[in-house]
Amino acid sequence: MIRAPHRFALRFAALAAFVAFFLPLSASADTGQVDVQLGGMQLQTDAGTTWHPTVRLAGSVTLVGPLQAGGFINLTADEFPLRQPHLGGGVFAAVRPSIGPLRLIGEGSVARMRLPVSQMEGEGAWVFAATVGLGVALGDRVHLEGRVTHQWLRGGDELGGTHGWLVLGGLSFSL
Repeated sequence: MIRAPHRFALRFAALAAFVAFFLPLSASADTGQVDVQLGGMQLQTDAGTTWHPTVRLAGSVTLVGPLQAGGFINLTADEFPLRQPHLGGGVFAAVRPSIGPLRLIGEGSVARMRLPVSQMEGEGAWVFAATVGLGVALGDRVHLEGRVTHQWLRGGDELGGTHGWLVLGGLSFSL
């Protein structure tokens, strides 16, 4: 069963995706992005390596040129289909230059997340991450994106040197 804060995050993600998709496409310049992505998070702890399904909703504003800043919400669960998801979120800075129909992605982020690992026992962790990715234009304002993120987790002695990978794919809508 999904708890109230998680239901709110899911509703917010669905609303943001709906609004981004149906915004008028007549704006003359990009003002930002809305991203909806699905994938898996690999966590490497003292107990071993585990994979967890993840949904990510991100929104950003264009600062100058390809430089963007924004925030995101992650839902990460023990198993698919997102049973008992754990909520997290953070801020990021990204560079997304376009080369013809391709878009390169470089991103750095910091977040606070609850993760589905026994060492955390419901506590949150600080997550520092670096991302690279590639997008392909599907239209004037829609990109299909794939991204790989390396994460370093800090949350006290119980997490120690925990780190992991996040592999996501999804759609990016220009606003």
